[in-house]
Amino acid sequence: MKVVLTILPEKIQRQVNIQPGCSVEDVLRACAFLPDSYIVLRGTTPIPITDVLDADSELVAVRVASGG
Repeated sequence: MKVVLTILPEKIQRQVNIQPGCSVEDVLRACAFLPDSYIVLRGTTPIPITDVLDADSELVAVRVASGG
């Protein structure tokens, strides 16, 4: 399966080939990203990193930051 991941705010696009049954977390880790540092969207809907991807997907990962 192929997943296209767009990373914001950098507007970087990555294509990741994954096995069926992989989760959003697996995709983020395959890109060497810390899953807790991103909110992932399918279209305009946020999805949990535990969601299992079942077909070719296009996702958007928005980097989040907190601090004082």
